[in-house]
Amino acid sequence: MAELQSCVGLGQVRFTLNQLPLPLNDTYIRALERIEGPRCANTKCVLQWLCFCIEPLTLDALGEVVAFTG
Repeated sequence: MAELQSCVGLGQVRFTLNQLPLPLNDTYIRALERIEGPRCANTKCVLQWLCFCIEPLTLDALGEVVAFTG
């Protein structure tokens, strides 16, 4: 998360983590809402493949999916 990358010290890390929405689902929604422009379509495609594939995808296979569908 970008917010955590910019933290200096444990106090800032704790403060930033306390600002996250409590339900994990809200945290995911917050992260997805930050995806902009052309990356949004690719992200949606990747997430669909990851969620609905029959067996786990390797990073190489996922790269092929994006290249093929993008």
